[in-house]
Amino acid sequence: MRSYTKPVMASVYLLCFALAASVVFPLVRVWAAPRFHRMFPRMSVNFAVATLGYWVGLGAIGWRFPAVLPWAAAASGAGWVWLWWRSRDGYGRSRRLPPGSLAPLPIEPWLDRFHYTKLGRRYGSIYKTSHFFHPMICIMNLDSGLRLLKEHDDRRIRSPKVMADRFLPCGFLRGMDPENHSTYRRLVQSLITPQVLAAWEPTIAVDLRPLLEELSTHRDGVSARPAWGELLARSFARLFFGIAPGTPEYVQLRAGFATIKKVSDRRIAVRWLPSERYTQRTLSELTALLARQTAPGSLLAELRRQPEFAGDAQALRLLLFIAYLSASDVEGYLQWLLKTLCDYPAAGLRLRAELDGGVAQTEPDAFARMFALETLRRNQVEHLYRRVLEEFEWEGYRFPKGWLVRICLAEAHRDETVFAEAGGFCPERFRETPPQNQFLPFGAYQRSCPGDKITHVVSRVFLDTLTREWDWRQVGSAQEDYHAWHWTPGANFRVVLTKRASAAQALGGMSHS
Repeated sequence: MRSYTKPVMASVYLLCFALAASVVFPLVRVWAAPRFHRMFPRMSVNFAVATLGYWVGLGAIGWRFPAVLPWAAAASGAGWVWLWWRSRDGYGRSRRLPPGSLAPLPIEPWLDRFHYTKLGRRYGSIYKTSHFFHPMICIMNLDSGLRLLKEHDDRRIRSPKVMADRFLPCGFLRGMDPENHSTYRRLVQSLITPQVLAAWEPTIAVDLRPLLEELSTHRDGVSARPAWGELLARSFARLFFGIAPGTPEYVQLRAGFATIKKVSDRRIAVRWLPSERYTQRTLSELTALLARQTAPGSLLAELRRQPEFAGDAQALRLLLFIAYLSASDVEGYLQWLLKTLCDYPAAGLRLRAELDGGVAQTEPDAFARMFALETLRRNQVEHLYRRVLEEFEWEGYRFPKGWLVRICLAEAHRDETVFAEAGGFCPERFRETPPQNQFLPFGAYQRSCPGDKITHVVSRVFLDTLTREWDWRQVGSAQEDYHAWHWTPGANFRVVLTKRASAAQALGGMSHS
């Protein structure tokens, strides 16, 4: 009998170890997915380290104290039962929770652009799911989403905190408390004057042309997105702070933003890390830099016209973070504009014909405007997030405190009942701007984005300069990836740019005149 005891017990302990080790399988599923790893490399590495650390620790404890393994297996089994129970579509029905699964760490939203649309077809226009580990209620219909915001925004729901909040005395604009938000939103809106935008607009093409020239040297094709990041770094330095590219102040600003990026890439704040303290020092240095800037024709100059805010550290840091965070979003938008030009060459030729014919693209029916808005509708706008501050009931469902709420803008903008042939490309649908309950590219009500005019100016000059002066074509195929909270043409999207002969002659004539 004894000769069989040790092998049997070893098999039992091994089985217990396997069951206890399996509880981290949701983490394995995340970091083992190649596309997810490409989109969220730091998070994937952290999950992999946590998984391997748990397995090594469990193995060490099991080797030294094997009697612990059955208890660990039992706890793991209980955990699997609990996960299965929460993952049922009907979980929480008796408590009036919406339908849908709360399985943790679903990776499908990051791999399938139409995942939320599929869930909406399965569960209806209001359903629950998970955002990583966090329970979330999704709203697919813009009418419903706007009513929710009108009735509960800033009272029972509010925008979640972002990385910038911990570096600003009053937090970032998006998640400020209502009183501070009202003050600083009005401030930011007052800085974006028509005079500032008019002075800035010609400089966008000045910064863009050398970048296009550099891209054109790659005759086999090149990924253009880094060039748009460089464009916005230069252009926003001018607009926000009156800092010209190439100056020592610009070098310091870019270095400061690089420091901020290292910290912002972390999904979890670790305040005691040296990098956090270094970022605080960097922001103090940038604030001091802005305080010394004369900044003619910039948002900073407009800030100086308001004495109560001129030396306000919150206002100065807010400008820094708006410039930093906005650049990433607009960078993705420019990439989509280029991809759309490649996908629909006839639309690009029509835009060029209008430009060559002298049609003003600032008019409401200008094709550049319609082209840009249709690109926003189809590709760039993703969602609005809110966090539930206190539990409430709405539309017959319970919204528990601490849950996230996602208003699914991208999915609503592709609703066939609102936009005919919503999956296609039809700029003419924007001859008149649709109402908010159909088209919501910059948010709604008091928490909407105050920088919409800046985005429109950048897109118009970008399309004008590119289509008037260059020919373009895509080489190879291009997948879509999730990057910086937006779907975007993947890194394999490559283009070849060629200078138009007529544009080269015109620009040559201008240089000799």
